[in-house]
Amino acid sequence: MLNNVVKGLSRSMTQKEMIHLVRRIVPDYDLHKRMGVSVHNAIPHGDGARQIVKDMREWNYFPDLVSLMAQAETQGIHGRKYHFPRLGHVIQLMAEDGIIYNRETNSFIEDSRKSVTKNWGVLREGQTCTFAILKLDLVKNTQMVRQNDPEIVEKTFELIRQDISEIINLRLGRIWSWEGDGAICAFYYGTRNEQAVYSAMEILHRIFLFNHFSNRLDRPVQLRLAIKTGPVEFSLEEGRIKMSETVKETYRLEENHTDPDSLTISQEVYSHLPGDVSSGFRKLNLVGREQLYNYRLCWEKET
Repeated sequence: MLNNVVKGLSRSMTQKEMIHLVRRIVPDYDLHKRMGVSVHNAIPHGDGARQIVKDMREWNYFPDLVSLMAQAETQGIHGRKYHFPRLGHVIQLMAEDGIIYNRETNSFIEDSRKSVTKNWGVLREGQTCTFAILKLDLVKNTQMVRQNDPEIVEKTFELIRQDISEIINLRLGRIWSWEGDGAICAFYYGTRNEQAVYSAMEILHRIFLFNHFSNRLDRPVQLRLAIKTGPVEFSLEEGRIKMSETVKETYRLEENHTDPDSLTISQEVYSHLPGDVSSGFRKLNLVGREQLYNYRLCWEKET
């Protein structure tokens, strides 16, 4: 697979073009420095391509490189399209390894049938990206634990966690943190804001049905959910994730502006929703310029 990429680059691009391509991923990439060669000396074309692929592989940028090559083939770069022999075969081999190429977004994502990780199999530690963050909180969790049979409580929580995981993963989201009374979830790919909202709404719907047909506790299970979109520096460490301003703001929306059995979203998230969905949200009356919107599931009032 790596040799196919090396041959594709060396046969289809000049060394200058290869370096420009890589600098879209690593802006200060210096091929001469990487190979320990003086800037006054030429680097054999094939050796340069091999070093580039080696570096991208070691630095976990290989999917980024392949997606850029695919973009150069289909859309072109700087007004020119390139053809890389056997690039399709490389993408097929990556899919067999569990990393799938999405032509619409020109990016790779792990195959959730084979693996589900917090970074979708491609994000790197310290990489800053825009995410839709979903925070959910189980209301009065402590009282529920104290006043019910421990075994029933544990089975109930396990069912709820399974349902939430299924809903989040189905829409390409990831659960970044499970807490005693809730979770932090993130959406990165595709229409992330809409997918976060649809997931939160479905979670509310599932809990609603669970309370009416399956709940064995002495009280209904209630959730508060909130969504905000913004930049987050990705990390596998939960403590670093929680330090992000976007995550902190999502906590604030959930804690200060969300009633039980409801979902609160920011203006940025609301603006991405289609009309038939946004019409189900009501604008909250707040002091100041902040605009928030809330969705609540309840029985329709009889007239």
